[in-house]
Parts: sequence; C-alpha cells; structure tokens
Amino acid sequence: MKRNLSVWFALGIIVSSGCGVGLRDDNEAPVVQHASDTVTKYSYEISNVEEERIRKGCSMIQRGDGYERIVSLIGKPQHDNVLRTKEGQFRERVLRYYFKRVDKELVNEKFDKLISLHLDAQGRLQELSSNVEGIESWR
Repeated sequence: MKRNLSVWFALGIIVSSGCGVGLRDDNEAPVVQHASDTVTKYSYEISNVEEERIRKGCSMIQRGDGYERIVSLIGKPQHDNVLRTKEGQFRERVLRYYFKRVDKELVNEKFDKLISLHLDAQGRLQELSSNVEGIESWR
C-alpha cells in the first residue's frame, strides 16, 4: 500500500510540474498554462467563396428569421444542435458555421473562429454570436 501511494505521489509531481497543470493560489481549480496564445496554422478553413457567402448572409439575416431563410442566405450549417434540459424540455437550437478550426475533430473555444445562430422553440432566430472579425454579435 505504501509503495502505491508513493507512486501516485511521484506521478502527481511529474504531472503538475511537467505539463503546466497546478492549483491556483486559492486552491479552487486546476489551471492549465498554454505554451502559446496564438495559432499559426489551422487544420480546417472554409474557402473564400464560402466565407463571402456567410458574411453576406449574416448582413441580411434578422431577428425572427426562420431556419429555411437562414439556410437560403448562409447555407447549411456545419453543426446543427438542439439543446434540451435534463428533463428533456427544448432549450434552443444552435446552428454553427466554422470559418477556421484548430482541430477538425475537437472544439477549441479559444481559437476556433465561428458564428453561432440561436433559434427559439418556434424555429425563429433570436441571437447571433460571433468571434469572427467583421461580423458583429447581437441579441
């Protein structure tokens, strides 16, 4: 038993010092330190034609537009998710259009460039959130 504890202790020291993971001063949660705050290469980027179509469509869509109008102006989203509560009640539908992704298979909220369109239970647009330069978020 004593040997197992010392192995876990040593592993904990290696992980916390070698990987940049440690506890904050207030001991609330682990903090991961990144080697870089910039991305030099994305594994996925849309074409210039697609980007222009989405930008033009975003300038034309309005609060209250339905799914069909959105798709006719912007195109089919890369991700179409319905969010529900634990009890199964509809919360919202989110359409995501990615411009750039660090990793095509994983989500990176810090570096991925995308717009998200939020639709209500009636399928009407309520919000546009964006971290893409030149496309403003609105509610």
